[in-house]
Amino acid sequence: MNRLIRKMSGAMNKKRILLVDDDLLAASAVRDVLKPEGCEVRIALSGEKALAGFEAAAPFDLVLLDLDLGPGRMDGMEAARRIRDLADIPIVFLSDHPGPDAAACVRADYRFGFVAKTPGWEAFLPAAVASALERHDIEAKNRRDMDTLRAFVEAFPEPAFLVRADGVLLMANKAFLNESGRPAEEAEGRDAFAGFPADAADRGRAKIREALAAGSALTAYEEERGERRYRFLIFPAPAPLDGPDRAAVIRLDITEAHRRAEDLRRAEEFYRTLAECLPEAVIGSGPDGAVRFANRAAAELLGFEHPSEISGTPLWDLVSMEARPETEGFVRAGLGRGDAVVRRETTMVRRAGTPFAAEIAAALRLEGSSGAFVLTARDITEPQKAEALAAAGLQEKTALLKDIRQRIKSNLAAISSLLNLESERLHDSRDREFFRMMKNRVRSMALIYERFYRPEDVHGIDARACFEILVRQVFDSYSPRAGQIRLRMRLESFPLDLKSSIAFGLIVTELVSNSIKHAFPGGRKGTLEIQAEKRGEDFFLAVRDDGIGFDIKALGREADGFGLKLVRSQVEQMKGVLKIETENGTLIEIEVPSL
Repeated sequence: MNRLIRKMSGAMNKKRILLVDDDLLAASAVRDVLKPEGCEVRIALSGEKALAGFEAAAPFDLVLLDLDLGPGRMDGMEAARRIRDLADIPIVFLSDHPGPDAAACVRADYRFGFVAKTPGWEAFLPAAVASALERHDIEAKNRRDMDTLRAFVEAFPEPAFLVRADGVLLMANKAFLNESGRPAEEAEGRDAFAGFPADAADRGRAKIREALAAGSALTAYEEERGERRYRFLIFPAPAPLDGPDRAAVIRLDITEAHRRAEDLRRAEEFYRTLAECLPEAVIGSGPDGAVRFANRAAAELLGFEHPSEISGTPLWDLVSMEARPETEGFVRAGLGRGDAVVRRETTMVRRAGTPFAAEIAAALRLEGSSGAFVLTARDITEPQKAEALAAAGLQEKTALLKDIRQRIKSNLAAISSLLNLESERLHDSRDREFFRMMKNRVRSMALIYERFYRPEDVHGIDARACFEILVRQVFDSYSPRAGQIRLRMRLESFPLDLKSSIAFGLIVTELVSNSIKHAFPGGRKGTLEIQAEKRGEDFFLAVRDDGIGFDIKALGREADGFGLKLVRSQVEQMKGVLKIETENGTLIEIEVPSL
């Protein structure tokens, strides 16, 4: 027993104690008991004198207070109330009459101690004082922890709150209270998952219990409520003495991010479906160089029974050892420039180890992926044989060419329809604009192929008729406000072959689209002019607008958008010259020799 008292009273060393008791003899006895413990005891014979000591700013660590301070004087309960108004200090009550009524009187502060003055009571006083001091220190730490948790919760702009393991709300930040429409005093004590379906609320409480049981730094999960989707982040928080376990929860609204992810997932499914329909082998590679996707044509080309058997295979293992360095070099060089790589012949290897001649091309780099791309491949052995057989008769070769063109036209029409359907399901305005640009480019090529299928246009199409339709088609796709943009076309009639017409069709589509989108913001009125003519053996094209123009310093290749890169690429392939002027609007001139 003495050993226990010494252990507990060790916390009292150098503590100042105020003893309030009208019995000087009993007070002196208490001081004699506590003095060997290293405590300094000051005696006040009344409540009034005790308050005077506090008002003089005397620093005390604990108060020993007799409930009965004599007739005509302030009683112990009143003295305790006034002392509490002056200082946050533990009070241990003393009483000569330790009955139920005495305990009930001090119920609010009974947690710090209540000692009955029975024979030998002084011997138990050091342990009672040490226990009160320790409990007061623990409660002060709990308050500091709560202040820290409150600051942590309030620091988040998203709804955040502190809960018990059963989901009851202990504290919430302003974002949570503003959303709930309740003041803090009404919200606290309620279910934090009110408004969620019953099964969702049960999952939330289960996740909180799981996080508290595991003691992990973070537990995260997602839940839906109506049309909204939320991610909950759960952090176990320190529990108070004799108090419930608790956790801090942050609720993030990820509805829009989830919708964008769904749009991307559907777009990926669309492109996968499109790839499966292509007769050419399509192989998708990740940044690590491993195959992530292959269509059925790829499996057949490489001798696999199913495309899934190719997944995970290093991409360059599909190329012969001798051709691997050169092939990898030209693919990665193209990706570094951000352009599509021109087709290249190489030697690929089938599953059985048989090499074969193939033509490959790296398609555009996948959006948002670093180093990921799509590779197309085809066996060129059979096409070579087919060309030899086709050379036997001009009629057969012509029929084959028309069939191929018809297939291209059908594929372009199918792609245009799929793009149109997919764009209607997109939510993000940038995604919808991207799909509109893609549709215009596909429709441009489809229009040119359609013109070539006519018997009268077998050897070429009329530039004027083609450009008029293209410009009107792009203009109508953006539907500018009536009277906002005046369209002028000065076009000459002369024939264009298929290759040139596709190139100029893409160029006209890009330049007209760019002017409509950017030259006349905010409903600004202006004029858009397109000029096309032959100058000797050269072809001349000009697109001019009197819009807002743009910074000439931003015309470097590094700042080009995809549309301007496409225009530059087409002009360079035709060995033409591109000129851009930005005075009084924007003027883009293109001159190409010997069409």
